[in-house]
Amino acid sequence: MGDFYVVGIGASAGGLGALERFFGHVPSEDRAAYVVVQHLARGKESIMDSILQKYTAMPVAQARDGMKVEPDHVYLNPPDRELEIKDGVLYLFPPVEGDGRPPQPIDRFLRSLAADMKDFAIGVILSGAGTDGTLGMRAVKGEGGFTVVQDPREAEYDGMPRSAVDTGLVDEVLPVEQIPGKILEFIGQHAALREERAIPEEAFRAAARKAFMLVEKATGHDFTHYKEGTVRRRMARRMAINRVDDPEEYVRLLQGKPEEVNALFQDMLIGVTNFFRDRLAFEALEKKVLPAILKGRSPDNPVRIWVPGCSTGEEAYSIAMVMLDAMERMNVHVPLQVFGTDVDPEAIEHARTGRYSENIAQDVGPERLKTYFSKENEEWQVKSHLREKAVFAVQNLSKDPPFSQLDLISCRNVLIYMDEELQGKLMLIFHYSLKKGGFLWLGTSETVGSNTDLFAPVDVKQKIFRRREAPGGVHAYPLEMFGRAEERARARMPEFRGEKPVKRMARMAETAILEHLAPASVLVNERHQALYFHGETEWFLSPPRGEAAYDVLKMARKGVDMKLATALHRAQTKGETVVSEGLEARRDGMSLTFDLVVKPLREPESLEGTYLVAFRLRGKPERTEEKEKREREQKAPVPEADRERVAELEKELQGTREYLQSTVEELEASNEELRSANEELQSMNEELQSTNEELETAKEEMQSQNEEMDSLNAELESKVNDISEANSDLQNLLKSTELGVVFLDADFRIKRFTPAATAVLSLIASDVGRPLGDLKSKIVDNRLVEKARRVLDTLEKYEEQVQTEEGEWYGMRITPYRTVENVIDGVVLTFVHITHVKKAEQEAQEARAVAEGIVETIREPLLLLDGDLTVRSANPAFYRMFHTSPKKTRGKNVCELGDRQWDTPELRTLLDEVLSKDHPVEDFRVQYDFPETGRRTMLLNARKVHVKGREAGLILLAFQEVTGEHAQ
Repeated sequence: MGDFYVVGIGASAGGLGALERFFGHVPSEDRAAYVVVQHLARGKESIMDSILQKYTAMPVAQARDGMKVEPDHVYLNPPDRELEIKDGVLYLFPPVEGDGRPPQPIDRFLRSLAADMKDFAIGVILSGAGTDGTLGMRAVKGEGGFTVVQDPREAEYDGMPRSAVDTGLVDEVLPVEQIPGKILEFIGQHAALREERAIPEEAFRAAARKAFMLVEKATGHDFTHYKEGTVRRRMARRMAINRVDDPEEYVRLLQGKPEEVNALFQDMLIGVTNFFRDRLAFEALEKKVLPAILKGRSPDNPVRIWVPGCSTGEEAYSIAMVMLDAMERMNVHVPLQVFGTDVDPEAIEHARTGRYSENIAQDVGPERLKTYFSKENEEWQVKSHLREKAVFAVQNLSKDPPFSQLDLISCRNVLIYMDEELQGKLMLIFHYSLKKGGFLWLGTSETVGSNTDLFAPVDVKQKIFRRREAPGGVHAYPLEMFGRAEERARARMPEFRGEKPVKRMARMAETAILEHLAPASVLVNERHQALYFHGETEWFLSPPRGEAAYDVLKMARKGVDMKLATALHRAQTKGETVVSEGLEARRDGMSLTFDLVVKPLREPESLEGTYLVAFRLRGKPERTEEKEKREREQKAPVPEADRERVAELEKELQGTREYLQSTVEELEASNEELRSANEELQSMNEELQSTNEELETAKEEMQSQNEEMDSLNAELESKVNDISEANSDLQNLLKSTELGVVFLDADFRIKRFTPAATAVLSLIASDVGRPLGDLKSKIVDNRLVEKARRVLDTLEKYEEQVQTEEGEWYGMRITPYRTVENVIDGVVLTFVHITHVKKAEQEAQEARAVAEGIVETIREPLLLLDGDLTVRSANPAFYRMFHTSPKKTRGKNVCELGDRQWDTPELRTLLDEVLSKDHPVEDFRVQYDFPETGRRTMLLNARKVHVKGREAGLILLAFQEVTGEHAQ
């Protein structure tokens, strides 16, 4: 994706509080999406989204299958589902359990996050028991992401944080409140360094060269031939962590901070590894490679396998397990040696101990766990019979001598980081190290490149190749790679590839002559370490058992070792060629006579200080019995005088042999008894171990259940707090409103009530649970149960006003009680004190009656108008004078009365001013034509009437008839 970052957060027991504190310090906009993965109780609905929403302004939601991840959002794993991310989209899967153990959802998500987001992935581990998340954090770090862990000392459960920290791959260990700030710092620095042209390429290359000079000086390892993209990503990552923008400034930091040099070195070495990585590749190995290696194998021909770049040993042990399983299936039992090498001493030490976290169970599987591992203190320990098959050693591929006569080389996570030049050299080394027909197994992103003349494909998809014979049937071992630096720089193997055909043929011929005529030999240094092998040395040398060693004295066969040690010592001390003639080597019932030659080399200069050990043959191998018989026949005849003495000596020798044979048989019988006793003890030990494993499994199940209970308790505690807070709010609301509320169940028994309800019903605390009908009511009409039953039957609310014996009035409402599930479970009685309202209504009615009486008593016509000049009311005098009725008057505009005789602009203007300016109208003359009496003159008076709650007010019109001479 690459346009924003995704933060994967793993939390288990005790994680709720840590998550609340974490999101309480995360800003709402930081170019990152957050995915929280927890161990949730099975079959229980999670309310984690509503809990965390209180602590962040970002949207919080449970992940759905196919949901696209967006920045500034928080996603949670739902119960009974595990999460993976691919192309920025979340996918849900059912949990995968191994050997009855709980699933590892955090590891699963973080692994997919690392594969999908690469260096835009950020892993966070918070409080939790167990080791879930450890392998996931290794994957995030391996892809160049950022890893942060809550300080185990402050975590409520320190199992998960401590397990992650123990890997040595965590970038920061911080209190949970400081983690969001550190993530923001990394995002800001990393994004700036990732921008195009942020740092010129040449400036970065120059700084990288200086940085790796410092690394080589401190560790002895040269990263010059690592791919530029890898170097840039790893170095930019360290710069982001240290908040450094300038590469030269980072070089200065390295000079003054040795621990940062080691951190950069470790970042360059990170290998993404686990047991049985890539199942399809291992299936191809079992089907296409192992049968070919084991077919027709004799017991004296051990299987030799090399795993360069083995990291912490998972790959080496995985190959050993599948090889042992294949031997069992094919009923082929031969010695097995798996050599695991790496440049990282800490990783090799981890591999040698053979202890791994408990979450390898899903990768290994229950059957192999039972066969090859034992459980110790929440860790899996490799059993001795598997551990003895694997030999681990620190080795630099570009400097140290390789192994030889190998059946298989598995190099699946090394070449991808190296440039083309170093890859080509390593291909030559691998070709030399493999025996005829040996197999090379590479990673999914690796290839043999242009070396197709050296390796033939067996499975192109799974990157399995088989050794081909080099051009002309010979191939030179790149010895120059392991000389001094200036000599290694001149090394180009094989040089004859680019030569002219004639010169190439000459060199091939020379090599063939040496191969067929020169004696078997080995080149060693002053420490007796083998540097180069030539010819068939198997008669004299064999690989030692146990830890890998290149010492020819340890490799020498019995009968050769003492002579070889003496010859090497003389050659070193005297500086001269030493020849030991007539030596005998025995192998597989055969005997071979040879001369041992040890010669110090002084030319060329590059070989000074080395020794050539040659095994010069005297004839061909022959059977040991035939040789001894021939030697006896060739002996001179024994004189007659000595025959009796010889016979006597032979008789004594025969007796000695018989006595020795008897002793040996007794010893063998004793050994057999001891072996039988040992087997019984071993059987008892296995039974005890099986019982212990069952107890461990039960303990783990209990621990898993405890974790789920802790998570559930935390959620319930949060929910209880919310309910308590809501209950307090509700109680304060009811008290402040002085509402009398009584809750009744379906049998009309008191469930609870508010204090204000005691003014209507005689209630005390002990009345909870009593029927309503048993309580004394202060209401005059005491038929509450009957009315409540009617509401429960009809589900329709009931309202009325009731009066107490003291004369107080209450508004009573009875409604059905509905639960959250919309189930009717009783009724609710609500009483609102309305005595003051009733009094106000009574006073208003009395005032209205008085006003109406006054108006009706006045003999002058009166009209009451609203703001739209609409007639609201008129008195009887108006109806009598104008011969009209209420039906024709009320609701009509004053200008519409009669024959619209009052519809004049002047009158409308005056009335508008009464409302708007509060100007009264006095003695305004109007004329009205009466059908019976003709035209009559009247004086109109108008006043604005102010009414409370009515801003516009009303207009009161009074009419007075003008008689006599004033009518003109």
